[in-house]
Amino acid sequence: MTKTTIEQPVTVTAVRFNKNFELTPRRIEFQGRTVDFIDDGIRLCIKKGSVITRIFDLSDGTSLFRLRQEPSSNHWNLLSISQ
Repeated sequence: MTKTTIEQPVTVTAVRFNKNFELTPRRIEFQGRTVDFIDDGIRLCIKKGSVITRIFDLSDGTSLFRLRQEPSSNHWNLLSISQ
């Protein structure tokens, strides 16, 4: 598996909520293309003091995307893509 570091902002164009109303990205736009995720993936919550950062590992069926939701905002960064 080859990992490419990206670390660029992306636009999340669709989300889904689980039974506890926790948000998971369903679709993003990156470099002019739309990526649809096929499952809820893996979610990590990192807490430093009162700041919580959420990291998601999601797949489109071919590649693994790592996304970070910026603390206390609706901004998202694509950290890496693994193929």
